[in-house]
Amino acid sequence: MEIEITLSQLQRLLRSIAVQSGGTLYRSLMKCQPVLEQSLLNNVFRKPHSDTVKIESKAELQNLIARGVGHQPQAPRPGEEYNEEYLELKRKLGEHYPHKFMEYGFWMGTEVEMGGGNSIVMKADPIIHRGFDYMSHHEKNRSVLKRAFLDAWQDIIFTIRDNIAEEAQTL
Repeated sequence: MEIEITLSQLQRLLRSIAVQSGGTLYRSLMKCQPVLEQSLLNNVFRKPHSDTVKIESKAELQNLIARGVGHQPQAPRPGEEYNEEYLELKRKLGEHYPHKFMEYGFWMGTEVEMGGGNSIVMKADPIIHRGFDYMSHHEKNRSVLKRAFLDAWQDIIFTIRDNIAEEAQTL
């Protein structure tokens, strides 16, 4: 990609990137919200139950991104398999999507929103069912939110790059 801008446009762009909550970087991150939502839908909920990963922490997620080649992160470790009894119950109830069970789970409870400053946050509200913290257990063992972010990384980078380039040329 080649971008031609004047020095005064570059100065305005650099000032805009530095602005918290409203500058070019903020607007670029806002455009990443639908990218993460699509990743959650396509890279998490539409994959088979056997395709789970384990990413224990944000630090591990950062390492997978840093160790990747270009904008393609390193592959995560495989996650735990689902219990066959649980999968059979889901089949009987007509529930075919992974990480979703009778409207519980990440399917209905996940939001992607702008955080404070220049950040984007993907979160799921805790769901406690019969005294069991389903969401924390599920994220720990299947890394749903971190997986959606990891699988979308390349698209996130391109979305930010393209928006910065577009804004640089209009300044």
